[in-house]
Amino acid sequence: MNSSNCTPGTVAEETVLAWLRRTAHQAAEINRHLLQDLPVTQVPLDEMWHCIERKHDQESAAAGKSLPESAEFANGSDELCPGVSTMLTAIVGPRTRETTKEVVAATETRVAGIPAFFSEGFTCSLATLVAAFHVVTTSARTGKRGRPHTPICAPHPNLLSGQVLKQQK
Repeated sequence: MNSSNCTPGTVAEETVLAWLRRTAHQAAEINRHLLQDLPVTQVPLDEMWHCIERKHDQESAAAGKSLPESAEFANGSDELCPGVSTMLTAIVGPRTRETTKEVVAATETRVAGIPAFFSEGFTCSLATLVAAFHVVTTSARTGKRGRPHTPICAPHPNLLSGQVLKQQK
């Protein structure tokens, strides 16, 4: 549709898309400013995806469609208010190590400290968490000849990660 062909009272599709892009950019800037040092103690990874997946399964089963690309989310919930949840980040794309890295990196920049992470058994979650939250220990020089010991990268002592594996009978 061309803006010159619009009748009075209608808006061109390009105009609406431009407004949506500007709004999304502004919302991202606001989130970047406001979502900092949040007192989050628990972060369930990929929790929302399963809700979306179940809803989509029900809708697509009726229509005979397949599941779309997956999405990975990180929700933060404060233990003082377990019923209240804040969506820390949402990454849409295939569920891979790269999208998990994006979710953990965004969570790391928004929360204060190291929260406890929970996932539903996705194999890349633990390695990604250790890569983001770790301590490097170097050995002191012994004064002897030869190469020094290589630094040891270990999970941060405050890092807690749990996996929930559901089984149906």
